[in-house]
Amino acid sequence: ALIHGDLDEMLALVVGRPSPLEHDTEVRAAREAFDRGDYEEAARRMPLRHRLEKRALSLRARGGSPEAWLESVGRGRRRIWVSAWQSFLFNRVLDARIADGTWNQVLPGDVAWIASEGCLVAARPGLASAGGRVSPTGPLPGFGLRRPEGAPGDLERTLLAAEGDEPEAWKRPFVRSRGLRRPLVVPVREASIERDGPGEVLVRFVLPPGSFATVLLDHLMA
Repeated sequence: ALIHGDLDEMLALVVGRPSPLEHDTEVRAAREAFDRGDYEEAARRMPLRHRLEKRALSLRARGGSPEAWLESVGRGRRRIWVSAWQSFLFNRVLDARIADGTWNQVLPGDVAWIASEGCLVAARPGLASAGGRVSPTGPLPGFGLRRPEGAPGDLERTLLAAEGDEPEAWKRPFVRSRGLRRPLVVPVREASIERDGPGEVLVRFVLPPGSFATVLLDHLMA
């Protein structure tokens, strides 16, 4: 909603629309009051510990706009929301490449990452993945993103379009992201597994920035 400029919808998702998983009765009551249009009641019922939502509701009760609230939350938090959506889209592409067995294969048309060159290059004949030193890339979308060609490009465009990605949307206020590409394959360095007492295993490893230990452990434990 933020990326497509529907700020009323975004605010409703943040402070209204109670989820079936929302078990806090005061939070649920506040969200329901917002959905009814009773902003003062919503602001009163929202617990103080939910500062982000409380601020939004208090501002709305005073007649403030979603734009004013987004301005108040700061660029850092807005950047987290945008990055989360970009990561979701990246994962959709990665999931598809894992499913078809090409996550670690540089295909014709791929935009490839080569560790020794530290850059992105169009896939050239004979380019092959090797232990994370060469990798196909996936998108963190934006208005300036370099797109692959051929079959990888068709797959990426289809998946991103299905999720509502529009390159021009990334130019909107509160969003503004050129986008970039990241390798689908990352190296796992200094890895070791050893027993650490009865029924315990100690796993050590080093990952590049932006990679998650929890994901690697999920794969290790199947």
